Amino acid sequence: MSNLEANFINGIIRKHKLKTCLEIGVANGGSSILILNAIKDFENSCLVSIDLFTHVLSDPKNKIGYRAYEFFPELTKNWKLFTGDQPHKFLVDLNMKFDLLFLDSAHFSPGEIINFIEVLPFLKENAIIIVHDLLWHFYKKKEIFSTIFILLV
Repeated sequence: MSNLEANFINGIIRKHKLKTCLEIGVANGGSSILILNAIKDFENSCLVSIDLFTHVLSDPKNKIGYRAYEFFPELTKNWKLFTGDQPHKFLVDLNMKFDLLFLDSAHFSPGEIINFIEVLPFLKENAIIIVHDLLWHFYKKKEIFSTIFILLV
């Protein structure tokens, strides 16, 4: 994620005081750290992060989200991390509605579309949805391409 994207996401969260955030797709936990830092001053804030995998695909010796626990353990008090299954398996039992959805899972369709449909019932009215790298698979030089789409539900 570029600095511009990180600043944009932080700005959206801070400006709208988004207290309940849902992240689909965690990997090493970089975006989790960004969101946790953005909500740390909000009373009763929470980030729920879900990843299909239990270990980082590009670095299998590390568990999903390891960077948050390793480098920013003080931020993890407001974090609920679930791994190893699809989002709906965890969300049904949480009984929560979310202000923000940060969708950063498959990086290609229909992966994000399926995840979006799956979590839609758990979003608050007027939730902000940020989709990261949806068209990533179309570009050969992936390191220079990144995109964010914002939707209001």
